[in-house]
Amino acid sequence: MHKLALELNFLKNAFDTQASKPVGPETVNTLVTKIADVLAIVAGAAAVIMLIYAGIQYITAGGNAEQATKARQGIINSLIGIAIVIFSYGLVLWVAKQLGGQR
Repeated sequence: MHKLALELNFLKNAFDTQASKPVGPETVNTLVTKIADVLAIVAGAAAVIMLIYAGIQYITAGGNAEQATKARQGIINSLIGIAIVIFSYGLVLWVAKQLGGQR
């Protein structure tokens, strides 16, 4: 949570109109990677919450095949969501590095 607060503070400072540093490729690259960090945290947390919710639904299906199938599909969708978050975050970091980033 502390990391998220620091990154949100960085974003607030990045949009400060009286910034002393000129805007260039280095600051834009840093801004893009910080935004990607925040989005990955939020999307990853949402996917994990949905995975837990679908898991609870599956456990409590109690022999109801329709409910179990719906919960199983929720688990699959959550895992796909987690994979998409990981892949897209890696892609953003790779592109940022290719464009001259520090990561």
